[in-house]
Amino acid sequence: MSDLIHAKYAKIVDTGGDLDAATQRKLIGDENLSIIIEGRTIEQILSDNPNPHEIHEVGTKAEAKFVLAAADRNDFNTVIGGTYAAGTLTKSQGIRALSQYDLRFAVNDTSDATHLIDLTKMWITPKIEYLFKEGDRWYLPIEAKGSDETVFTHDEP
Repeated sequence: MSDLIHAKYAKIVDTGGDLDAATQRKLIGDENLSIIIEGRTIEQILSDNPNPHEIHEVGTKAEAKFVLAAADRNDFNTVIGGTYAAGTLTKSQGIRALSQYDLRFAVNDTSDATHLIDLTKMWITPKIEYLFKEGDRWYLPIEAKGSDETVFTHDEP
């Protein structure tokens, strides 16, 4: 995936939703999309020798960071988990379980072929303090972290 150079769009749906039918959301700048997928390992050491006897992969860490753009601030209500009306953002306080979302990113490679990257069952944390408006568009940075059931799929053209 090192040849992927242009982030086209993101799609966000509640877990189990239809990513194919979801609205394409504009991503800002290629350098503002970061997807990290890495295996987590543990080492089994059986003696005073510091080299492991065995190494086991116990899971995969999934993380995505990106910035969404929208013409209307209300387009962010789903991922913010609140409502916006008459210039006021309302978000209930208190401890609550975060919803999980499925994400799809479309990224073009150097030959302009589109790759689809899906991350399912992700926890989304919108960075509301960095929500801003520039010109006639709104921008919202988002971090997404994998759950113990996250699945990564890279559909090459």
